[in-house]
Amino acid sequence: MENLNGTVLISVILVGVVVALFRNFKQRVGKQNAQAPPAKKKKEEYDIVCMYGSQTGTAEGFAKILSNEAESFGLKSKVVDLEDFDQENFLDSSEKHPYYVFLMATYGEGDPTDNAVQFMNFVTDEDNSTDSDLEHVKYSVYGLGNKQYTHFNATAKKLDKSLKKRGAQRSCEIGTGDDDEDIESDFRDWKTNFWKTVAADLGVSVDISQVKQKKPGSHLKLVVHENETEANIPRDFNPNPSTNAFDAVHPFECQVLVNRELFVSDRSCRHIELTMHDDVYYETGDHLGVLPENPPALVQAIAKRLSLNTSTVVSIESLDSSISASKLPFQGKLTIGDVLGRCPDLTCTVSPQVLSSLALFATDPKQEQELNMLSSKEGQVCYLLYLLLLLL
Repeated sequence: MENLNGTVLISVILVGVVVALFRNFKQRVGKQNAQAPPAKKKKEEYDIVCMYGSQTGTAEGFAKILSNEAESFGLKSKVVDLEDFDQENFLDSSEKHPYYVFLMATYGEGDPTDNAVQFMNFVTDEDNSTDSDLEHVKYSVYGLGNKQYTHFNATAKKLDKSLKKRGAQRSCEIGTGDDDEDIESDFRDWKTNFWKTVAADLGVSVDISQVKQKKPGSHLKLVVHENETEANIPRDFNPNPSTNAFDAVHPFECQVLVNRELFVSDRSCRHIELTMHDDVYYETGDHLGVLPENPPALVQAIAKRLSLNTSTVVSIESLDSSISASKLPFQGKLTIGDVLGRCPDLTCTVSPQVLSSLALFATDPKQEQELNMLSSKEGQVCYLLYLLLLLL
């Protein structure tokens, strides 16, 4: 069997980007039979909890960076998908609470992301809240938005306003990242100020330059299925097992029935009709996202560069019991060709965050130093000049 570099493949997957499918959909929810409440387990305590509302994965990535830095400072930290938000625990003032950091993307016309809808409904519910029911909560907010849209960072601003109205205490100035410019640079600037501001609250000394990053994919295991072939892999698209609904990570496959230009102008405006899944209903105002695949020639070139066979069948397992299967980069078995074709965006400009991650895998100290330099704020000009030279 060929030498399969699983760690490199996982790191390529993790720095990829997915886009959203339908935002709104009706779900069928079954009634649960009444059962005796299970015995309460002792809750694990954390110093800081990074919660994210993410549509394409950027906010989730930022949450993991903050959590990693927190652990480097000797703090116990975890990352939480707002889809798994524990409302009862959040309201319980008798419990010891961690410091909460919310990384909130704004989607569409000022809307929260799919995984943050229920959380935002809870936070902004004035009928079932008071001006002091969250006095025990200390928090910070970083927003991810785009100034090309009218409602720039609306979700983060609304969250901050609602939390303050209910008595929660914000320690750090709210961050408003702009994806139209350089949202990663915005985030780096904000988190530097964040750590300086909240260090006293958390009882730590902070030196960002001493932070040691974890290798992407270190909590995952790549499994190679030697006796499997591409023909044996089902191409079924299934809903999110935890919600029984389709979402950005669990899309459904549809066919394009009609695709025509509506009128002649200097801009394209097309009429497109698609087949729908039985459990998905389109409503006025819904958003449709497209999940493009990378060009086959590019997939083959990347696979060759990484010494990978595109027909090899693989799956991913989590080495962390707290991470469910639904949170993995992909579920089930796929060929490496399909993984590279669907999971990462191989056509975009490599971001500073990706450069920093790749530096962790460098075996040549000089290359590691160069990658770290290009990923730093000081090295951004050099990186832009390097990209311009590639285009000449």
